[in-house]
Amino acid sequence: MEQWAEIRRMYFVKGFSIKGIARRTGRDRKTIRKAIRGAEPPGYRRAPVGSKLDLHREQIAALVREVDGISNTRIQDLISEAGYEGSKTILDDYLRELHPILCPKRTYQRTESKGALERTHRFMRTSFEPARSFANPLDFQDQLDRWFSERANPRFHRGIRAVPAERLIEERGRMRALPDPPTALRSATRSPAALLSL
Repeated sequence: MEQWAEIRRMYFVKGFSIKGIARRTGRDRKTIRKAIRGAEPPGYRRAPVGSKLDLHREQIAALVREVDGISNTRIQDLISEAGYEGSKTILDDYLRELHPILCPKRTYQRTESKGALERTHRFMRTSFEPARSFANPLDFQDQLDRWFSERANPRFHRGIRAVPAERLIEERGRMRALPDPPTALRSATRSPAALLSL
Protein backbone atom coordinates (compact mmCIF):
# COMPACT_ATOMS: atom_id res chain seq x y z
CA MET A 1 0.00 0.00 0.00
CA GLU A 2 2.85 2.38 0.83
CA GLN A 3 4.56 1.58 -2.47
CA TRP A 4 1.33 2.19 -4.37
CA ALA A 5 1.08 5.65 -2.79
CA GLU A 6 4.78 6.35 -3.41
CA ILE A 7 4.54 5.37 -7.10
CA ARG A 8 1.49 7.62 -7.56
CA ARG A 9 3.24 10.51 -5.77
CA MET A 10 6.36 10.10 -7.91
CA TYR A 11 4.30 10.09 -11.10
CA PHE A 12 1.61 12.71 -10.37
CA VAL A 13 3.42 15.10 -7.99
CA LYS A 14 7.09 14.86 -8.89
CA GLY A 15 6.51 14.20 -12.60
CA PHE A 16 8.79 11.14 -12.99
CA SER A 17 8.36 8.94 -16.04
CA ILE A 18 7.31 5.30 -15.74
CA LYS A 19 10.83 4.26 -16.73
CA GLY A 20 12.33 6.58 -14.06
CA ILE A 21 10.04 5.23 -11.36
CA ALA A 22 10.96 1.66 -12.37
CA ARG A 23 14.67 2.51 -12.02
CA ARG A 24 14.22 4.08 -8.56
CA THR A 25 11.87 1.47 -7.06
CA GLY A 26 13.06 -1.68 -8.81
CA ARG A 27 9.48 -2.50 -9.83
CA ASP A 28 8.39 -3.72 -13.23
CA ARG A 29 6.91 -1.09 -15.59
CA LYS A 30 3.65 -3.08 -15.86
CA THR A 31 3.28 -2.92 -12.08
CA ILE A 32 3.89 0.82 -12.12
CA ARG A 33 1.28 1.34 -14.88
CA LYS A 34 -1.27 -0.63 -12.81
CA ALA A 35 -0.56 1.54 -9.78
CA ILE A 36 -0.96 4.73 -11.79
CA ARG A 37 -4.23 3.58 -13.43
CA GLY A 38 -5.75 2.10 -10.28
CA ALA A 39 -8.02 4.38 -8.27
CA GLU A 40 -7.41 2.39 -5.11
CA PRO A 41 -4.54 0.29 -3.83
CA PRO A 42 -4.38 -3.32 -4.98
CA GLY A 43 -5.75 -5.82 -2.53
CA TYR A 44 -6.57 -9.45 -2.30
CA ARG A 45 -10.26 -10.09 -2.38
CA ARG A 46 -11.34 -13.62 -1.68
CA ALA A 47 -14.48 -14.89 -3.31
CA PRO A 48 -17.11 -15.87 -0.73
CA VAL A 49 -17.09 -19.59 -0.05
CA GLY A 50 -20.04 -21.55 1.23
CA SER A 51 -20.04 -23.26 4.61
CA LYS A 52 -19.89 -27.02 5.10
CA LEU A 53 -23.18 -26.60 6.96
CA ASP A 54 -25.08 -25.16 3.98
CA LEU A 55 -26.41 -28.53 2.80
CA HIS A 56 -27.55 -29.47 6.32
CA ARG A 57 -29.14 -26.24 7.63
CA GLU A 58 -32.72 -27.37 7.01
CA GLN A 59 -32.13 -30.74 8.71
CA ILE A 60 -30.51 -29.01 11.70
CA ALA A 61 -33.38 -26.53 12.06
CA ALA A 62 -35.93 -29.35 11.84
CA LEU A 63 -34.11 -31.34 14.55
CA VAL A 64 -33.94 -28.32 16.87
CA ARG A 65 -37.66 -27.56 16.33
CA GLU A 66 -38.97 -31.11 16.54
CA VAL A 67 -36.75 -32.89 19.09
CA ASP A 68 -36.96 -31.22 22.48
CA GLY A 69 -33.62 -31.03 24.28
CA ILE A 70 -31.48 -32.54 21.51
CA SER A 71 -27.78 -31.94 22.12
CA ASN A 72 -25.29 -30.50 19.65
CA THR A 73 -23.36 -33.78 19.75
CA ARG A 74 -26.47 -35.77 18.76
CA ILE A 75 -27.20 -33.32 15.94
CA GLN A 76 -23.63 -33.75 14.70
CA ASP A 77 -24.04 -37.54 14.78
CA LEU A 78 -27.21 -37.33 12.69
CA ILE A 79 -25.93 -34.89 10.09
CA SER A 80 -22.63 -36.80 9.85
CA GLU A 81 -24.66 -39.80 8.75
CA ALA A 82 -26.10 -37.53 6.02
CA GLY A 83 -22.61 -36.52 4.83
CA TYR A 84 -21.56 -33.58 7.04
CA GLU A 85 -17.76 -33.43 7.27
CA GLY A 86 -17.27 -30.16 9.15
CA SER A 87 -16.08 -29.67 12.70
CA LYS A 88 -18.16 -29.52 15.86
CA THR A 89 -17.05 -25.91 16.37
CA ILE A 90 -18.74 -24.77 13.15
CA LEU A 91 -21.91 -26.58 14.19
CA ASP A 92 -21.81 -25.19 17.75
CA ASP A 93 -21.40 -21.63 16.45
CA TYR A 94 -24.36 -22.07 14.10
CA LEU A 95 -26.54 -23.61 16.82
CA ARG A 96 -25.65 -20.76 19.18
CA GLU A 97 -27.22 -18.39 16.63
CA LEU A 98 -30.13 -20.71 15.79
CA HIS A 99 -31.35 -21.62 19.29
CA PRO A 100 -32.55 -18.13 20.31
CA ILE A 101 -34.55 -17.91 17.07
CA LEU A 102 -36.18 -21.35 17.20
CA CYS A 103 -36.28 -21.91 20.97
CA PRO A 104 -37.03 -18.71 22.88
CA LYS A 105 -35.77 -18.65 26.46
CA ARG A 106 -38.02 -19.98 29.19
CA THR A 107 -39.25 -17.61 31.84
CA TYR A 108 -38.30 -20.06 34.57
CA GLN A 109 -35.16 -22.02 35.31
CA ARG A 110 -35.29 -25.74 35.91
CA THR A 111 -33.13 -26.92 38.78
CA GLU A 112 -30.71 -29.63 37.74
CA SER A 113 -29.32 -32.11 40.19
CA LYS A 114 -25.56 -32.26 40.19
CA GLY A 115 -25.21 -35.90 41.09
CA ALA A 116 -23.23 -38.22 38.87
CA LEU A 117 -26.22 -40.47 38.21
CA GLU A 118 -28.42 -37.54 37.21
CA ARG A 119 -25.75 -36.26 34.82
CA THR A 120 -25.52 -39.71 33.24
CA HIS A 121 -29.27 -39.79 32.75
CA ARG A 122 -29.24 -36.27 31.31
CA PHE A 123 -26.40 -37.26 28.96
CA MET A 124 -28.44 -40.22 27.71
CA ARG A 125 -31.62 -38.13 27.38
CA THR A 126 -29.86 -35.47 25.32
CA SER A 127 -27.32 -37.53 23.38
CA PHE A 128 -28.84 -40.97 22.88
CA GLU A 129 -32.63 -40.76 22.96
CA PRO A 130 -33.43 -37.74 20.73
CA ALA A 131 -34.32 -38.44 17.09
CA ARG A 132 -34.34 -42.22 17.54
CA SER A 133 -37.25 -44.61 17.35
CA PHE A 134 -37.48 -47.97 19.06
CA ALA A 135 -39.58 -50.94 17.96
CA ASN A 136 -39.59 -52.54 21.42
CA PRO A 137 -37.51 -52.74 24.61
CA LEU A 138 -35.06 -55.20 23.01
CA ASP A 139 -34.47 -52.79 20.11
CA PHE A 140 -33.92 -49.98 22.64
CA GLN A 141 -31.34 -52.09 24.52
CA ASP A 142 -29.59 -53.13 21.29
CA GLN A 143 -29.29 -49.51 20.10
CA LEU A 144 -28.15 -48.40 23.55
CA ASP A 145 -25.45 -51.08 23.72
CA ARG A 146 -24.16 -50.10 20.26
CA TRP A 147 -24.23 -46.41 21.18
CA PHE A 148 -22.22 -47.05 24.35
CA SER A 149 -19.60 -49.15 22.55
CA GLU A 150 -19.29 -46.90 19.47
CA ARG A 151 -19.96 -43.41 20.85
CA ALA A 152 -20.14 -42.95 24.62
CA ASN A 153 -17.40 -45.18 26.02
CA PRO A 154 -14.67 -44.35 23.44
CA ARG A 155 -15.00 -40.57 23.96
CA PHE A 156 -12.76 -38.59 26.31
CA HIS A 157 -14.58 -37.89 29.58
CA ARG A 158 -13.67 -34.58 31.22
CA GLY A 159 -14.82 -35.69 34.65
CA ILE A 160 -12.39 -38.60 34.90
CA ARG A 161 -9.90 -37.11 32.42
CA ALA A 162 -9.74 -40.38 30.47
CA VAL A 163 -11.62 -42.58 28.03
CA PRO A 164 -14.05 -44.67 30.16
CA ALA A 165 -13.41 -47.93 28.26
CA GLU A 166 -9.64 -47.56 28.69
CA ARG A 167 -9.97 -46.59 32.36
CA LEU A 168 -12.11 -49.68 33.04
CA ILE A 169 -9.43 -51.95 31.57
CA GLU A 170 -6.76 -50.26 33.75
CA GLU A 171 -8.87 -50.54 36.90
CA ARG A 172 -9.73 -54.19 36.32
CA GLY A 173 -6.00 -54.90 36.17
CA ARG A 174 -5.53 -53.31 39.60
CA MET A 175 -8.53 -54.92 41.30
CA ARG A 176 -8.04 -57.76 43.74
CA ALA A 177 -10.16 -60.86 43.38
CA LEU A 178 -12.97 -61.27 45.89
CA PRO A 179 -12.31 -63.87 48.58
CA ASP A 180 -13.92 -67.26 48.16
CA PRO A 181 -17.15 -67.62 50.14
CA PRO A 182 -16.90 -69.76 53.27
CA THR A 183 -17.51 -73.43 52.49
CA ALA A 184 -18.83 -74.62 55.86
CA LEU A 185 -22.01 -72.80 56.69
CA ARG A 186 -23.65 -73.39 60.01
CA SER A 187 -27.29 -74.18 59.73
CA ALA A 188 -29.78 -74.36 62.55
CA THR A 189 -33.37 -75.37 62.40
CA ARG A 190 -35.71 -74.02 64.98
CA SER A 191 -39.10 -75.35 65.66
CA PRO A 192 -42.03 -73.03 66.32
CA ALA A 193 -42.31 -74.37 69.89
CA ALA A 194 -38.67 -73.41 70.57
CA LEU A 195 -39.32 -69.89 69.32
CA LEU A 196 -42.32 -69.51 71.65
CA SER A 197 -40.28 -70.45 74.71
CA LEU A 198 -37.82 -67.63 74.01
